[in-house]
Amino acid sequence: MKKLTYKVQFETPAFIGGADLKKADREKTDCEKADRGKAAKKAELRPASFIGILRWWWRVILATFYDSSEKIHEKESLIFGSSKRAGAVYLRLLSPENLKRCCGKEIDPYMFANRECIAEGTSFNVCVYTKKEYEEIVDNLCKLVFCWGSVGYRSRKGVGSLKLIEPRLGSEKEELKLLKDVYWRNILEKVEDFRDMTEKGFDDLPSLKNLKLLRRKLNSKDLREGLKEFREVYRNIRREDNNKTPEYNTIIKNFMQGKEINEQHVRVPNIVFGLPIQYKGSVMLTWKGPQNQTGNNRRASLFLFKVKDNYVYAIGFKSKLLLDGAKLYVKYLKLKGREGKEIDVDLSSVDLFEQAIKALEKGGFEEVKIE
Repeated sequence: MKKLTYKVQFETPAFIGGADLKKADREKTDCEKADRGKAAKKAELRPASFIGILRWWWRVILATFYDSSEKIHEKESLIFGSSKRAGAVYLRLLSPENLKRCCGKEIDPYMFANRECIAEGTSFNVCVYTKKEYEEIVDNLCKLVFCWGSVGYRSRKGVGSLKLIEPRLGSEKEELKLLKDVYWRNILEKVEDFRDMTEKGFDDLPSLKNLKLLRRKLNSKDLREGLKEFREVYRNIRREDNNKTPEYNTIIKNFMQGKEINEQHVRVPNIVFGLPIQYKGSVMLTWKGPQNQTGNNRRASLFLFKVKDNYVYAIGFKSKLLLDGAKLYVKYLKLKGREGKEIDVDLSSVDLFEQAIKALEKGGFEEVKIE
């Protein structure tokens, strides 16, 4: 096995922890009153969280070169394993002795009040062990994740942003090339297991071919303050002139008032930032699958927001948001016996991804060319 070592730093606070942290969040237990004697109640560095984000970006790379989910799963398991085979990657996190933690309400009293987090500026070492034949693949994958990835709760919204300290890549150009499909094709074709790549890829999933990168300069050099600045910009991007979202104005308000929802005038640009969309914890806009499932179906945002070097980056993937035949569905969260309502709107007629790009540009984001 080959050993690869990296020094990594959190640029923004990271909300990583075990099941007890989630329980404390549900029960509204103030993190400052949590039992510090129980490690499970503390924010902590967890190898599983890092393996998870490495696997996610590995699937992004594979979807660039393979045209079926079955093939992507097969190639993913070569590196990270599956229920039928052992993986080729083992990861260790070397945590500092005095891991600095803080309370989430310092970051955002509404969103993070009951969660403990690892403070920004915390640095640690990551040791990755892999087979010699996969060394170049795994090394570049780690560099990609530590340059462009985030980890933990709400990691798609700017928290848990990672920064590669060592080895230094030297320039923005070196970091951007990690997002280029040509760069990865040259790496993969050196390994026998990946020489069956196709030209098409699998556009239903996030891939390097459907990736678009934008960024916005932060006014504050303090990245915690920059994170607050981004959240305000993000809220404004999602809202209309009356300070409400289009989803509220055209669906949720009418549903709560018992009025008819005019499906021809429904506007749902924010679903590209993830579903469900909740209003004050009482009403949820979600979706129903083609088999008429009505659970709390979640769909991840097509955009990852990352704070990096006094910028906030928007990493967008023009991939499929909902399954074929899916419909939007609005329902009450707490009022039992109150039926929800299907919303029969043709989402294929509107390019919601491009609408989101225009909204981001209006909010001060500019495209970054990956060359």
